Amino acid sequence: MKRQIFTWAARLLVVALLALGGVRWGVPAYKQYFKPKKTTVFVPVTTVREGGFTVSFHEIGTLIAEKSVFVSSRINGKLITLVDDGGIVKEGDRIALLDGTDLEKEMRNNNLAYQNSLADIGRAQNELEIFKAANQTEVDQAQAELDFDKTELERVKKQLEKKIRLSQDKLVPKSEVEDAELQVRIKELDVLKGEKNLVLKKREIMATERQKAADVRNVEFKSNIARLNYEDTLGKSENTVILAPAPGLVVLSKTYSPDGRRRLQPGDDVRPKQVICEIPDMKSMQVRVLVGETDVSRVHNDMPVRIRLEADPAKLFHGKVVKISNLASEGSAMDANYTPGKKIVEVTVAVRETDPKMLKPGMTADVEFIKEELKTAVFVPLEAVTEKDGKTWVYVRKSGKYRKTQIKTGLHNDNFVAVTKGLRPGDVVALRNPSAVSGTEGSSASDEKKGDGKTGKPVPLIEEPAR
Repeated sequence: MKRQIFTWAARLLVVALLALGGVRWGVPAYKQYFKPKKTTVFVPVTTVREGGFTVSFHEIGTLIAEKSVFVSSRINGKLITLVDDGGIVKEGDRIALLDGTDLEKEMRNNNLAYQNSLADIGRAQNELEIFKAANQTEVDQAQAELDFDKTELERVKKQLEKKIRLSQDKLVPKSEVEDAELQVRIKELDVLKGEKNLVLKKREIMATERQKAADVRNVEFKSNIARLNYEDTLGKSENTVILAPAPGLVVLSKTYSPDGRRRLQPGDDVRPKQVICEIPDMKSMQVRVLVGETDVSRVHNDMPVRIRLEADPAKLFHGKVVKISNLASEGSAMDANYTPGKKIVEVTVAVRETDPKMLKPGMTADVEFIKEELKTAVFVPLEAVTEKDGKTWVYVRKSGKYRKTQIKTGLHNDNFVAVTKGLRPGDVVALRNPSAVSGTEGSSASDEKKGDGKTGKPVPLIEEPAR
């Protein structure tokens, strides 16, 4: 009897130990490896909103000044010093200093050439005066000889008359009359020769004096050239210092280098008329926007825009379209939104606000072109709306269930659509079709008895607000 009791006690102990082991290790193992798992599906939702509604599109642009003063170099040279990009200057402040060593050497040489030309002018003028004096002496001498020959002609004429009277009275022989007539012809010939020599001499002197005067003018012309060269180098020397013509913010120009396109810096060579920098009028700013040719039809003059700077997106500026280019181009590879082969049209937007501390040339701006704007509208995200059979639907959550609700829509933008009928502000709508998840329309958010339409396993619907 005792042996049987001991046997049954041992059996009960073994059963108890097995039961305890099953609870301790078997149940968790069953739950982990054998029990069917529940599938949890999240249905994102959102709340119907009411407020201002805008239909717009965005483009990227660059801030520019409506008016600017451009500062250029007037000479070739190397930049020794240069104002910092973005620095503030006053009128008359030094913008840049160019290397003037070669100019100073050239200026000294040109000054020496000019002084030598002045000496050449003095020598040429003195030679002309001496030449004129010598020529006048020759003319006076020729005139004196002519006057003497004329006097002698008068004297021999009187002797001839006397000889003729004496010959008529038979007081002198006829041969003396002939000799007297010969002397008259000789003196007449001398007078004629003297007159012609005097005229010829005057003509020769006039021609030579003209040549000498031309030589003087030529020397004077060369002197003027030397003076202009000297004054030019003197002006160039003064132009080694480039001053600000107006007060404002300095925007340095860009140049090409082996490392790419960059701002000018000391050590760079500049050429005449090359723009060193721009001093924009910060009181009137614009945005240069490159709009694709497929989108430019949506832009028109006076179109309102909103502007946000990449440097401070929280700050909002306003403006309007003031100019649309008539030509389309491929743009420049330096533009931020450049796409090879894409044709763009340049659109200019005037910024209404003035803020020199924020609005600076070259800054990147997000430009929102306002196509239409409603002061008040009820709207939901586009992904909450479903179109089927020519009708528009949303899934509205009411009393823990999603109900398919027909709506009417109006304007829409890239993210939202305005609802004109079927929804009220504050309604909660699903951002995706709950029936596509649970396999049945109108399913409860907490219903764990519905199948998923595929495996027949329970699918609880857990709502989570859309972020």
